[in-house]
Amino acid sequence: MHAKKVLEKVAADIQSPAVHVSNWALPEQEALPLDSAEYTRRSDVEFGKQAHKIPAVEKLAAARRIDKALTSHGLERRGLATKMASDRLSPFFRAFISMRKEATAHLYDVDLDKLVKSADEIEKFAPVLRVAGLDKVARALEAFDQHAGIVDHVPDAAYSVYGSTLFPDEPLVEDRVKVASFDIGANDLEGVNWDAMPDSLEESVIEGMRTATDKLAVFRSLPMPHREIIAQSLRG
Repeated sequence: MHAKKVLEKVAADIQSPAVHVSNWALPEQEALPLDSAEYTRRSDVEFGKQAHKIPAVEKLAAARRIDKALTSHGLERRGLATKMASDRLSPFFRAFISMRKEATAHLYDVDLDKLVKSADEIEKFAPVLRVAGLDKVARALEAFDQHAGIVDHVPDAAYSVYGSTLFPDEPLVEDRVKVASFDIGANDLEGVNWDAMPDSLEESVIEGMRTATDKLAVFRSLPMPHREIIAQSLRG
């Protein structure tokens, strides 16, 4: 199917997706157990490592199960699952769409703008309908990325729709991202002169990093080539 057509299939019938009660974050695969606090903590960490391999809708359901289990077991909620378990559109959504425009040489700008408009309208819905609608946006964006052949060049579709932080005013000091031989933390990304980044880094990526509240979360969501460019620039 043509990538342009994929974008036209964003949800007509908006109904709440079924999220089955389960002791697994991924019940069909019986993966990422949530039976105990220790299992849940480990599953939260593992989800952060494996999320990019999981289809969008399945990934979002798993994130919500993990986040709910973290709350139930009284554990800290700072991992990727919690950041994706939001019921609101990501504040970085437009920046992530801009990256897709550049990655497809602006061939689908009109259609991507329609997707943004759809997401904006869905954002006004009541919580249950909003989540169901935004899940469909994530699924459509995932399909678009696949058909346009840009999966490895843009942030994860589900994260693009929901990615956020529960603690916008509190730096995630202990949270770090390993890139090649570099270990990048939140403090490394603060106070960076983004205008001095190499020309090989797209302007939309630079703008997304410059304006992000949680720069480390956005950095983690970037494709590896982008992360490597930024890491090299930070380390000289």
